[in-house]
Amino acid sequence: MLVVDVSTTLAWFLESSLSEAEQKARIAARHSTIVVPPIWFAETQNVILKRLRQRKILSERAADIRIELALLDKRVDTEVDQDAIDRTWELATQHMLTFYDACYLELAWRLRLPLASSDSALCRAANTMNMPLL
Repeated sequence: MLVVDVSTTLAWFLESSLSEAEQKARIAARHSTIVVPPIWFAETQNVILKRLRQRKILSERAADIRIELALLDKRVDTEVDQDAIDRTWELATQHMLTFYDACYLELAWRLRLPLASSDSALCRAANTMNMPLL
């Protein structure tokens, strides 16, 4: 299992070429379950919608991506209690992350799973915490 953020997940479907880390995460995701926070669903759909509205993708491609996302082997973390929210807040403030990005960091930290992200600030925070990155 691994935690995959939206930047990496959508790179698999929207980018013409992938970084080495994105390729590695994609291979790992094919052979494992990805773990995502509940916000992952809204974030992925929002990025697809934004690309569609900017005319960077066609509606048919948006529909295909949405299907491919639905078919990913994923587990949604449901531990959204006050302790998790407080830890996420602390990580966001400590590492200058958005709260959304800190959700992925907190999840990977709590479950002791590697994190796959293309976001440089999120990767820096994970490195600072000595967390495994893909």
